[in-house]
Amino acid sequence: MQPQSIEAERSVIGGILLAPESWDAIAEQVNASDFYRPEHRAIFRQIALLVDRNEPIDVITVADRLLATGELDAAGGHTYLTDLVSKRQQRPTSALTLAPSENVRCFANSLVQRKILPPPVLTQRDAAQTNWSMRPND
Repeated sequence: MQPQSIEAERSVIGGILLAPESWDAIAEQVNASDFYRPEHRAIFRQIALLVDRNEPIDVITVADRLLATGELDAAGGHTYLTDLVSKRQQRPTSALTLAPSENVRCFANSLVQRKILPPPVLTQRDAAQTNWSMRPND
């Protein structure tokens, strides 16, 4: 298992943008540091801020918050935010059989589980290359 899942990150954020009520299902277990990609951390932080302010969560309000903090371009812009929602809506029917909040919770669990994985074990080849590169020049 990889230490991160970009698809799970995209699914959590896209799911929240699509069904803001799903925030309640994951608010206690996920925080911005659980996301690997910086743009996802920035987007998630702004979603959390909107929730704290009791403001609506959607592509427009999140984009406005990112713009206000100067993070919109680094987060992929309006296009990326829209893609997160549209890709989420294009999931196979089997992925949509769960209620939106339950679906987001499943992806959030994946994020948290991946975060607590131990560091990857070096293969013998990796270890040999690392040792070779650390040798002083003769």
